[in-house]
Amino acid sequence: MNIVISNWGWPQYIYVALMLLALIGNITMDGKPRQPHNGYVGLSNFLLSFILLTAGGFFG
Repeated sequence: MNIVISNWGWPQYIYVALMLLALIGNITMDGKPRQPHNGYVGLSNFLLSFILLTAGGFFG
C-alpha cells in the first residue's frame, strides 16, 4: 500500500481530519451507553464524504 501525500489537495486533508475526529469521538464514547442513531446525521456524513471524495479525485 503506497500513499503519496505530496499530491493531496484540500479535500483529502479535510477527509482525513473528519475521519480522525470520528475516531476520537468513538474512542471517547467507548463503553458508554449510546443514544439511538439519527438517520439524518448518517445521511449527512455519507453525503459529505461522497462530495469530498469526488472533489478530491478518489472516484476519477
